Amino acid sequence: MRNLSTFQDILRLLDDGLKEELEQKSISDLTLDFGSDLVVVLFSDGSLIFFSIVDGFKLCDFNFNRENLGEAVWFSVQYVGELRAIIAISKSGEINEISCISDYENNLHRGLPKVYTCEEVGVVDGGIESASWSPDVGTLAIISGNNTLMLMKSNWEDVTEIMLPNRVPNSTCSLAWIGDGTLLAVMTLDASDKIYRVRLYSRLLEVENIARKVPKSGQDAGLIVGLEPCMAWSPNCTILACAFRKPPGAMHVCFLIHIP
Repeated sequence: MRNLSTFQDILRLLDDGLKEELEQKSISDLTLDFGSDLVVVLFSDGSLIFFSIVDGFKLCDFNFNRENLGEAVWFSVQYVGELRAIIAISKSGEINEISCISDYENNLHRGLPKVYTCEEVGVVDGGIESASWSPDVGTLAIISGNNTLMLMKSNWEDVTEIMLPNRVPNSTCSLAWIGDGTLLAVMTLDASDKIYRVRLYSRLLEVENIARKVPKSGQDAGLIVGLEPCMAWSPNCTILACAFRKPPGAMHVCFLIHIP
């Protein structure tokens, strides 16, 4: 079983093996394929590097923006086992599928052969503000620049879409799947009062709940003012941790309790 020491080793390998790249650009995201002992590193300019965990060797690299370098900002990469492929997502709306390299062992020390294929599986109108894969990596949630919330299966065929209520256009937003994948937490900035709210959506994109303060005796539950768009669920699916800015500006963590 993999443990924390493995992840520490991976970080050291990345730090040593990507010194040249890190001096020029920053990492946007990375994904792990433990079955093939690979880390796939995505840079914001569209550079993608397949990196061997075993010996720190760069197996393969390429750039989505090779023809128009720097035009698209890439921010998400995920290995999808069902597709045996890497999925990369850009802010301008592109979703690319990169087929997995078939023979890692035999290709490790043969330089950088072109043993991958890349296909654009779709473009989201208005761009993509935020994206998050479900825990089983079977469903992708997206907030588009057109203020829509979308769920799409990894086969790219089944798509559910709704308009987000009252969201400030182009404002920072956040998505977080609960551990069992039944609920999606969505934090957006409401235009009516410029307050961030957390809404829980079902798989059918129906609002299940809106986060509020615990009511005091004889009072209604009040709004939570000061939330910032950064969230994460606890492993037991009962607590949603959110960034919280408390006057006069210090950053705290707010814990929201989920009661089914």
